[in-house]
Amino acid sequence: MHNKNGEFDLNLRRIYDARFKKYGATPKGSYWISEARQNLRFQILLHEATKLLKQGYFSIGDIGCGYGALAHYISKTKYAESVRYYGYDISEALVSHCRQPPHFHWATFDKGSQPQMKVDFCLISGTYNLSAPSVSMNGKTIYSGI
Repeated sequence: MHNKNGEFDLNLRRIYDARFKKYGATPKGSYWISEARQNLRFQILLHEATKLLKQGYFSIGDIGCGYGALAHYISKTKYAESVRYYGYDISEALVSHCRQPPHFHWATFDKGSQPQMKVDFCLISGTYNLSAPSVSMNGKTIYSGI
């Protein structure tokens, strides 16, 4: 997809920033249907990823980390002892929120859309929750929510 001058990212960032401003650091604030579904997806992703491991320690690049829900989920599991987590989001507001306490020694958050180093697993989970009516660029609809 063509992303002329970052217009798509800008529109997407505006949509997520507005949603976060309205609902805050909650599943609804990042277009999740419910916390239960969010946690179930996290559970499945972590279970499947760790089945592939040959060693105990692993790293995750969380693309579209939103308000840091996956990091908070990990902090309450056995994986917190063996993970290095890198969260990335195109929204400065969301990244700033993630950098607020509580801090996890195994987690970092940066503005961006991809890992800046090699990671064992790159997850794109909540990014596809967006159900905005549409995103347009140059008069053409480039995204239409379900």
